[in-house]
Amino acid sequence: MTKFYVYAHMDEDEIVYIGLGRNDRAWVTGCRRNQEHKDFMNERYAEGDASFVVLLEQKLSEDDAKSLEKRLIQKEQPRYNREYTESHKQTMKEVSKKAVEATQKAVVTPLGKFISITKAAEAHKAPQTTISYRCRTETFEDYYYV
Repeated sequence: MTKFYVYAHMDEDEIVYIGLGRNDRAWVTGCRRNQEHKDFMNERYAEGDASFVVLLEQKLSEDDAKSLEKRLIQKEQPRYNREYTESHKQTMKEVSKKAVEATQKAVVTPLGKFISITKAAEAHKAPQTTISYRCRTETFEDYYYV
């Protein structure tokens, strides 16, 4: 079916967001995950302005819309888009690195001290996510305390 479109949100001449949608998605604020983006839209609406929404291409299949959206985000790097941007890639690399470091950090539990969350989970016969969740937010230099 060809009921999808790709749209942009504009701040004067700057593309600040690129998305895909159908029906009224381009104009709706409630489904936005980024609070700054919601605020941007709500400010425009409060001024009586909906012209910041520009439909770039219409009557697309879902696959074509996804492909075009991705290409445009990669090219334009809009400030309110997270996926497909260089800053998102960098953030994900940092998150991955921290996750690996966290799983390699020692853990102290009532059963003893373990060299990693993975080893503690195995000893407790519990999912790794359970041990991770129970790790206190305060960490000591060399280990987590559960």
